[in-house]
Amino acid sequence: MASASSLGEWPNLIRNSFLTQTKNSAGISGVRLFMRGKPYVISIDDNMAFINETYSDYGGGGLVFAYLSKDNKTIWGPVLEKAFAKLIGNYPRL
Repeated sequence: MASASSLGEWPNLIRNSFLTQTKNSAGISGVRLFMRGKPYVISIDDNMAFINETYSDYGGGGLVFAYLSKDNKTIWGPVLEKAFAKLIGNYPRL
């Protein structure tokens, strides 16, 4: 994620990774990632891992792994992280 956030100067590099540019009724997104120079197309759904604020040790609910933008309008970070986790196996392997 640090690598992705450093690409803020060139937003098209991140934008081009997302094959699905708009929300669809199926909730499926395609993301193209590269590992060792080989391209992989990852399909992910729109379900994200949330923690219920009742069970939270830090006093609030929200996404377990990545966070939404401060204005809660963009979700490319959590979607990109979910695709990368799927590419390498699962979230704990991140």
